[in-house]
Amino acid sequence: MKSVRILFVEDDLVDQLAFERFVEEQSLAYEYTMAGSLAEAKSLACTRDFDVIVSDYSLGDGTAIELLQYAPDVPHILVTGVGDEEIATQALKGGAYDYLVKDIGRNYLDLLPERIQESLHSKTVERQAKLLAQAFLNRRQPVFISDPQGMILFANKKFCQVYGYTRAEILGKNTNLLGEICSEGTRSHRCKDGSALTVCCQYMAIGDEDDSEIAIITTVYPVEAVGHAAAG
Repeated sequence: MKSVRILFVEDDLVDQLAFERFVEEQSLAYEYTMAGSLAEAKSLACTRDFDVIVSDYSLGDGTAIELLQYAPDVPHILVTGVGDEEIATQALKGGAYDYLVKDIGRNYLDLLPERIQESLHSKTVERQAKLLAQAFLNRRQPVFISDPQGMILFANKKFCQVYGYTRAEILGKNTNLLGEICSEGTRSHRCKDGSALTVCCQYMAIGDEDDSEIAIITTVYPVEAVGHAAAG
């Protein structure tokens, strides 16, 4: 199993030792680096590669909020004190992946491995979606990418032209806004202006390393375009 490279930012020596002991007792495949201050964490985040950054919110020389702009492509998990949940929520809006509340017994450590794994999975999905988006951006057929729940993650230029939506309007919406997505036969889709569009759809499921479905690529063939192509 590949080790997870973690930058653990904590200015309390007791909490540092608790994390080290937890990793050893749970036999976790973590390759971790300790940072005892915000300044040290900034330096490490800029000069070394990490898979995830776990940081206490309140540090002696600042807060973990300031660390979010460093290594922006790396998931940040914040550890807050009791009563700092509102601040942590603001951090999520600022780019943090998640946060945990530090309790007196340090039971939050039991939740950390799962949160780390979830953050890595989320980042993998995000990277793959970006690669797929670039691959389909300029295709001559309408193409959109959705997650397994039907939320649209990407739509190419041709899709926006045919359906009448801007990307800002369609991203985050469910595919049921368009109509039934099916690869068998023709379907009637709805454009932004309410007009009907008869289409054939071809879709392909994308899986991760565990063969779990993470995205669906749908290519749309308007029936008129299919007819013209056949006639040509």
